[in-house]
Amino acid sequence: MGLKSNCCFSVIMYSSPVNALIILENNAQDIVVVLATVDVKQLSGLKFLEAARMKHQDLQVIMMSAETTRLYTMMRCVKLAARFLVKKPLNEDIVHDLWQHIALKVLMMEKIRELLQGCTIYVNGSVCVLLSAK
Repeated sequence: MGLKSNCCFSVIMYSSPVNALIILENNAQDIVVVLATVDVKQLSGLKFLEAARMKHQDLQVIMMSAETTRLYTMMRCVKLAARFLVKKPLNEDIVHDLWQHIALKVLMMEKIRELLQGCTIYVNGSVCVLLSAK
């Protein structure tokens, strides 16, 4: 059973991080998760993550690296709010765990949107007020 059979996701692969950033810029609202590698010659995965964060603050980004024990890589991924840093090559267990996390996160966001439909949200400092139009 493939991953696509369980949920309605499309997978798009880009070997160029620059092209992926262009797609992200033009379709940010449709992108649920990005799986990016840290070690790319054309554009560092960390630079990609930084640029992606500027375009889409809530994007779920999972970084991959052959070397996950380097303190600099780990700290940059944390600072740039990567959801996970996983070791390459990925195995089936890691993909399964990541997929469960992503699917749960997407389902929660859909439920929140459904519950807030018709509500107006006002944020004043750290106080959030919901006004329902129902």
